[in-house]
Amino acid sequence: MRAVSAAFFIAAIVAFLISLIYFELGTRSMRKGKKPKSYDKKGFRFLAIAGIFAGISFLIAFIL
Repeated sequence: MRAVSAAFFIAAIVAFLISLIYFELGTRSMRKGKKPKSYDKKGFRFLAIAGIFAGISFLIAFIL
């Protein structure tokens, strides 16, 4: 189960990094005067996915 927990944790880190990239793209487009809503929606979606993966990883690590 340690490998499964580690896999979920790595997936959470990757999703978190992707959300950071989308938030950065959103702030850059906001500075240029464009609408950053699509980047923000994707950023929040990947941030939620990262939280879910991290939660599953911690549950597997501490319960099982």
